[in-house]
Amino acid sequence: MFEIYAPWCGYCQRLESTWTQLSQELEGTNVKVARTNGEKFKDISIRFLISGYPSIFHIKDGQVRHYPTEKGRELPAFTNFANKGWSEVDPIPFYLSPLGFPGSALATTAIIADVVEQVYNTWANEYKLPLWGFLAVLLSFVLVFTILLTLTLERCVRGIAGLTRKKKANTPPKTTKRE
Repeated sequence: MFEIYAPWCGYCQRLESTWTQLSQELEGTNVKVARTNGEKFKDISIRFLISGYPSIFHIKDGQVRHYPTEKGRELPAFTNFANKGWSEVDPIPFYLSPLGFPGSALATTAIIADVVEQVYNTWANEYKLPLWGFLAVLLSFVLVFTILLTLTLERCVRGIAGLTRKKKANTPPKTTKRE
Protein backbone atom coordinates (compact mmCIF):
# COMPACT_ATOMS: atom_id res chain seq x y z
CA MET A 1 0.00 0.00 0.00
CA PHE A 2 1.44 3.33 -1.05
CA GLU A 3 0.15 6.78 -0.10
CA ILE A 4 1.16 9.99 -1.82
CA TYR A 5 0.35 12.98 0.38
CA ALA A 6 0.91 16.72 0.67
CA PRO A 7 1.93 18.32 3.99
CA TRP A 8 -0.66 21.10 3.64
CA CYS A 9 -3.55 18.69 2.91
CA GLY A 10 -6.03 18.40 5.79
CA TYR A 11 -7.26 14.98 4.63
CA CYS A 12 -3.66 13.73 4.55
CA GLN A 13 -3.01 15.01 8.07
CA ARG A 14 -6.11 13.24 9.39
CA LEU A 15 -5.13 10.04 7.56
CA GLU A 16 -1.59 9.96 9.01
CA SER A 17 -2.49 8.18 12.28
CA THR A 18 -4.64 5.61 10.44
CA TRP A 19 -1.78 4.99 8.01
CA THR A 20 0.62 4.44 10.92
CA GLN A 21 -1.84 1.96 12.49
CA LEU A 22 -2.15 0.16 9.15
CA SER A 23 1.63 -0.13 8.95
CA GLN A 24 1.78 -1.61 12.45
CA GLU A 25 -1.13 -3.98 11.81
CA LEU A 26 0.39 -5.35 8.59
CA GLU A 27 3.91 -5.62 10.00
CA GLY A 28 5.19 -9.16 9.58
CA THR A 29 2.95 -9.86 6.59
CA ASN A 30 3.98 -9.72 2.95
CA VAL A 31 2.20 -6.34 2.61
CA LYS A 32 4.41 -3.27 2.88
CA VAL A 33 2.98 0.13 3.79
CA ALA A 34 4.70 3.32 2.64
CA ARG A 35 4.00 6.99 2.07
CA THR A 36 5.80 9.81 0.33
CA ASN A 37 5.49 13.57 0.10
CA GLY A 38 4.11 14.31 -3.37
CA GLU A 39 4.98 18.00 -3.10
CA LYS A 40 8.63 17.27 -2.35
CA PHE A 41 8.98 14.44 -4.87
CA LYS A 42 7.07 15.89 -7.81
CA ASP A 43 8.41 13.28 -10.21
CA ILE A 44 6.51 10.61 -8.26
CA SER A 45 3.33 12.70 -8.33
CA ILE A 46 3.69 13.14 -12.07
CA ARG A 47 4.53 9.47 -12.61
CA PHE A 48 1.39 8.40 -10.73
CA LEU A 49 -0.72 11.13 -12.43
CA ILE A 50 -1.80 12.59 -9.08
CA SER A 51 -4.73 14.99 -9.33
CA GLY A 52 -5.56 15.19 -5.62
CA TYR A 53 -4.22 14.27 -2.20
CA PRO A 54 -4.10 11.83 -0.58
CA SER A 55 -3.78 9.26 -3.35
CA ILE A 56 -3.49 5.63 -2.34
CA PHE A 57 -2.26 2.74 -4.47
CA HIS A 58 -1.78 -1.00 -4.16
CA ILE A 59 1.26 -2.33 -6.03
CA LYS A 60 1.79 -6.04 -6.55
CA ASP A 61 3.70 -7.97 -9.24
CA GLY A 62 4.22 -4.83 -11.32
CA GLN A 63 0.51 -4.02 -11.37
CA VAL A 64 -0.77 -0.82 -9.82
CA ARG A 65 -4.30 -0.37 -8.53
CA HIS A 66 -5.80 2.91 -7.35
CA TYR A 67 -7.58 2.64 -3.99
CA PRO A 68 -11.24 3.57 -4.53
CA THR A 69 -12.24 6.37 -2.13
CA GLU A 70 -15.77 4.99 -1.84
CA LYS A 71 -14.35 2.06 0.19
CA GLY A 72 -13.68 4.50 3.04
CA ARG A 73 -10.65 5.86 4.84
CA GLU A 74 -10.87 3.75 7.98
CA LEU A 75 -8.39 1.14 9.18
CA PRO A 76 -10.62 -1.93 8.52
CA ALA A 77 -11.26 -0.80 4.92
CA PHE A 78 -7.52 -0.31 4.28
CA THR A 79 -6.66 -3.65 5.91
CA ASN A 80 -9.26 -5.49 3.85
CA PHE A 81 -8.07 -3.84 0.63
CA ALA A 82 -4.41 -4.59 1.39
CA ASN A 83 -5.08 -8.27 2.12
CA LYS A 84 -7.57 -9.28 -0.56
CA GLY A 85 -9.81 -6.40 -1.63
CA TRP A 86 -7.26 -5.22 -4.19
CA SER A 87 -8.15 -8.17 -6.44
CA GLU A 88 -11.63 -6.68 -7.00
CA VAL A 89 -10.14 -3.55 -8.59
CA ASP A 90 -8.82 -3.54 -12.16
CA PRO A 91 -5.16 -2.58 -12.46
CA ILE A 92 -4.17 0.65 -14.16
CA PRO A 93 -3.63 -0.17 -17.89
CA PHE A 94 0.00 -0.65 -18.97
CA TYR A 95 -0.03 2.49 -21.12
CA LEU A 96 -0.87 4.61 -18.06
CA SER A 97 1.03 2.58 -15.48
CA PRO A 98 3.46 4.55 -13.33
CA LEU A 99 5.82 1.56 -13.43
CA GLY A 100 5.84 1.27 -17.23
CA PHE A 101 7.57 3.26 -19.93
CA PRO A 102 5.04 6.13 -19.99
CA GLY A 103 5.37 6.64 -16.23
CA SER A 104 9.16 6.59 -16.46
CA ALA A 105 9.09 9.04 -19.36
CA LEU A 106 6.83 11.42 -17.43
CA ALA A 107 9.06 11.23 -14.35
CA THR A 108 12.21 11.80 -16.42
CA THR A 109 10.62 14.80 -18.12
CA ALA A 110 9.73 16.24 -14.71
CA ILE A 111 13.28 15.75 -13.44
CA ILE A 112 14.78 17.39 -16.53
CA ALA A 113 12.37 20.33 -16.23
CA ASP A 114 13.36 20.73 -12.57
CA VAL A 115 17.07 20.74 -13.43
CA VAL A 116 16.54 23.29 -16.22
CA GLU A 117 14.59 25.51 -13.82
CA GLN A 118 17.32 25.29 -11.16
CA VAL A 119 20.03 26.09 -13.70
CA TYR A 120 18.04 29.04 -15.04
CA ASN A 121 17.44 30.40 -11.52
CA THR A 122 21.16 30.21 -10.80
CA TRP A 123 21.93 31.78 -14.20
CA ALA A 124 19.51 34.66 -13.70
CA ASN A 125 19.75 35.33 -9.96
CA GLU A 126 23.39 34.71 -9.09
CA TYR A 127 25.13 35.66 -12.33
CA LYS A 128 22.54 38.24 -13.55
CA LEU A 129 22.79 36.92 -17.09
CA PRO A 130 20.00 37.54 -19.64
CA LEU A 131 17.32 35.05 -20.64
CA TRP A 132 18.44 34.97 -24.28
CA GLY A 133 21.90 33.79 -23.17
CA PHE A 134 20.40 30.96 -21.16
CA LEU A 135 18.18 29.95 -24.08
CA ALA A 136 21.16 30.00 -26.46
CA VAL A 137 23.18 27.73 -24.16
CA LEU A 138 20.19 25.43 -23.62
CA LEU A 139 19.51 25.19 -27.36
CA SER A 140 23.20 24.45 -28.03
CA PHE A 141 23.18 21.71 -25.41
CA VAL A 142 20.02 20.14 -26.87
CA LEU A 143 21.49 20.31 -30.38
CA VAL A 144 24.80 18.69 -29.38
CA PHE A 145 22.97 16.02 -27.35
CA THR A 146 20.66 15.23 -30.29
CA ILE A 147 23.59 14.94 -32.71
CA LEU A 148 25.53 12.65 -30.36
CA LEU A 149 22.47 10.49 -29.73
CA THR A 150 21.77 10.22 -33.47
CA LEU A 151 25.37 9.24 -34.23
CA THR A 152 25.39 6.66 -31.44
CA LEU A 153 22.13 5.08 -32.57
CA GLU A 154 23.28 5.05 -36.19
CA ARG A 155 26.52 3.34 -35.15
CA CYS A 156 24.59 0.73 -33.16
CA VAL A 157 22.24 0.00 -36.06
CA ARG A 158 25.15 -0.35 -38.49
CA GLY A 159 26.95 -2.63 -36.03
CA ILE A 160 23.93 -4.89 -35.69
CA ALA A 161 23.42 -4.94 -39.46
CA GLY A 162 27.12 -5.79 -39.95
CA LEU A 163 26.91 -8.71 -37.53
CA THR A 164 23.89 -10.06 -39.38
CA ARG A 165 25.69 -9.84 -42.73
CA LYS A 166 28.81 -11.60 -41.34
CA LYS A 167 26.69 -14.40 -39.94
CA LYS A 168 25.07 -14.96 -43.32
CA ALA A 169 28.45 -14.87 -45.10
CA ASN A 170 29.95 -17.52 -42.77
CA THR A 171 27.18 -20.07 -43.22
CA PRO A 172 27.85 -22.56 -45.98
CA PRO A 173 25.33 -22.67 -48.79
CA LYS A 174 22.78 -25.42 -48.61
CA THR A 175 23.29 -28.17 -51.15
CA THR A 176 20.57 -30.20 -52.68
CA LYS A 177 20.92 -33.73 -54.02
CA ARG A 178 20.27 -34.29 -57.67
CA GLU A 179 19.45 -37.62 -59.03
